[in-house]
Amino acid sequence: MKNKIALILEAIFMYLAQAPYLVALILLLFTDSEIIGGFLLAGLIANLAILPFSFVALVFAILGIFKEEKNPIKTTMVVKLILIPWYIINFILGVLLVTAMLNPFLYLGIPFVIFIMVFTTYIFMITTNLGNYSYMIHKLIRREWKINKLLVVSIIFSFIFCLDILGAILLNGFDNRA
Repeated sequence: MKNKIALILEAIFMYLAQAPYLVALILLLFTDSEIIGGFLLAGLIANLAILPFSFVALVFAILGIFKEEKNPIKTTMVVKLILIPWYIINFILGVLLVTAMLNPFLYLGIPFVIFIMVFTTYIFMITTNLGNYSYMIHKLIRREWKINKLLVVSIIFSFIFCLDILGAILLNGFDNRA
């Protein structure tokens, strides 16, 4: 249950953390205000502020391995589908941010910005799967599930951008068969 709540809260916080970037983009279209930099910084800080929450989700997932938790697979699949627009907007914002830094004085910051965007996005993708990982490990330890190709493919897909959604769908199908 705690995994499901943590997953839903993380998804909500991910969308809320994107809001300052979108406000900055809207302001950029309609004004030359100097406050735009503040919104960009607020967005960066908001994204980094979710990382401790991701650590808490990791702790809940580790604890979930050792005790019986409710099945989070369907919730994870639904949340991952709901987060598709977030990932698309995140990619577009990243491209716009890097494009905005195509100034000779800002070139050195581009790798830093790309690293932060990719790192935080990947951490968010992995932490949305944590409930599934702990549930899978628990079921495998108790020998309620057997390892087969579908399970292995769904686990591998859960670590790859874009394929993680397909991995969640495959895992849901595996769980329904098991």
